Amino acid sequence: MHRNSVYIIAQLKPEVRFFACDEKDQAYGLGWHDAGLGEWNGFYDVLRQEDGTPVGFRVWPFEGVLELLKLTENKRLEFDSTSIRVLFGEQNKWCEKVSCDQDFDYISIIQKADGSLAFLLRFSGLTTKELLLLKNAVEEAK
Repeated sequence: MHRNSVYIIAQLKPEVRFFACDEKDQAYGLGWHDAGLGEWNGFYDVLRQEDGTPVGFRVWPFEGVLELLKLTENKRLEFDSTSIRVLFGEQNKWCEKVSCDQDFDYISIIQKADGSLAFLLRFSGLTTKELLLLKNAVEEAK
């Protein structure tokens, strides 16, 4: 385990759901497996309100990844030609000034046999307080 880190499973298909894990292997124990695209598929930010409360995250996937995902927009999943925003709830307002981590620690695409598709992201560059806020947001988003 990386000190002060958390892995977030952000299921994108068939519905948006979230899970927090302390270890990458926990995700594989839940029936997920690597989709074959490797461990670095883009950059990502935690999307935060001005007070630091996480409302989701944004991913700038590397070339070709967005097309492979074939996602459909909904109230918790927004995207444009270069990024995907995955929201924990219906709160879709965030402060850009405190949401520009540009992290690329670990981001892979994982899948299940039933066709479910998710991002697996590691957040390790955050403070202990930020990690707790992120974990709490994920727990509440289920």
